[in-house]
Amino acid sequence: MSDVNTKGNLSQKYGQVIIADTVFVAETSDDDVFIARYSEAGEILWATKAGGVHEERVIDLKTDDQDNIYANGHFVGVINLDNDLSIQSSTGWADLFILKYSSSGDILNARQFGGSELQQSAAMEITEDHIFLTGTFLGTMTIGNNTYNAGDQTAGFISRFNHDLTPETGWTLRSFSNNVFPTTLSTSSDEKIFLGGSYGNDISGITVLNEPLGPFDMFIFEYQEGTVNNIGNTKSFPEIKIFPNPAADKIQLDIKLKNYQVSLFNINGICLWKGQNPNSLDISMFPSGVYFLKIFSAQLELNRRIVIQKE
Repeated sequence: MSDVNTKGNLSQKYGQVIIADTVFVAETSDDDVFIARYSEAGEILWATKAGGVHEERVIDLKTDDQDNIYANGHFVGVINLDNDLSIQSSTGWADLFILKYSSSGDILNARQFGGSELQQSAAMEITEDHIFLTGTFLGTMTIGNNTYNAGDQTAGFISRFNHDLTPETGWTLRSFSNNVFPTTLSTSSDEKIFLGGSYGNDISGITVLNEPLGPFDMFIFEYQEGTVNNIGNTKSFPEIKIFPNPAADKIQLDIKLKNYQVSLFNINGICLWKGQNPNSLDISMFPSGVYFLKIFSAQLELNRRIVIQKE
């Protein structure tokens, strides 16, 4: 089991699970989620499920000072809840969600947030007045009135909501030439928010970070409320063109470097191909899907997302 906090709330994805005398069964062959509350003596107080079409995953579970329960994560498809309440992802990619329950297990509210490509939740923190959410995304996404832009890399985000799940403000954690992966949030006794994770080259607008000693370094900093898509402190790199994208059979590489290495990875991080100073890449043997092209030289390390699309 996972995601147990000091209030005794529990969440986990499942195909089938028995809690006390209740059997919860996922609505499809994909996993649904459940939330259960136990007493300090380990007695079950209540349990409820949420799910629908495709897969849902709970990442974090927190309570506020009114003992309301907040569950967040990412999902594809539909999440059906009690009281005829449901939320649906905007595309075939994973979207973010926040669910709010009363201390007795009644669903109070549910919100979905997403964009054109993949979004994944990493952590959530609750303060006296706000909810903070962090994770990663590709492409662009919209949360409330804020539009977040990852550029060509995997970017991080931090978003602030009120306790009614209404978005208020947010910030894109973006690198010009590599990826940013926020993984954790924490609150100090005086309500300050701290964010931690890893980064591959820089984070725009964060001038105190040094370039990593290896492929990735860790970062920890205090969250300062700012504007979405703070793009300051970018660097000038040699021109790199990768085209066409999407492509079916071959990708052309126009890279203004004297000596460089190119590697192709699938979405699971497995290296499928590696070459030295190539000006093209034969992709005819690879199936349709999203891939990542890593370009490495003495001057830079750059990751680009490519799409193989067969007719």
